[in-house]
Amino acid sequence: MGFRSQFESLLRFHSLYADEADIYMVYGREAFPQEARWPAPVPDGRPVSAPTVFEERLALVTRFANTLGNEVPFLVDDLSDAAMGAYDAYPFRIYGIDPDGTIAVPSGKGAHGFEPTLQRLEAWLQERSVAAGAESAPEG
Repeated sequence: MGFRSQFESLLRFHSLYADEADIYMVYGREAFPQEARWPAPVPDGRPVSAPTVFEERLALVTRFANTLGNEVPFLVDDLSDAAMGAYDAYPFRIYGIDPDGTIAVPSGKGAHGFEPTLQRLEAWLQERSVAAGAESAPEG
């Protein structure tokens, strides 16, 4: 079960919470490029090679977004995959990060951790929304 199989859940989450949170995808190293031992099939049928320069990674981001009709904005990891390393994000993870930059909702690992993490993120965002509403409610 790869990221593409989780994509609809992410789009649903984005449509529900885009007004309450900044939601981004960070595009990094391809998990299964054609050079890999087990290359993965891709939606448009054209093989995916591992980028050797940043411009190739940008082209893959554009291709990915166009193929899947993506509405979630992308951030693009550098070729050293610094963000992937910092967040243990291989093959993919999802995090809730407080405005002060601390991780509030850590990601579950692997494909099986994606949906439970989305559920924890939803609960966290709902709690934050309730708390913000209580703080802004007029005293009476």
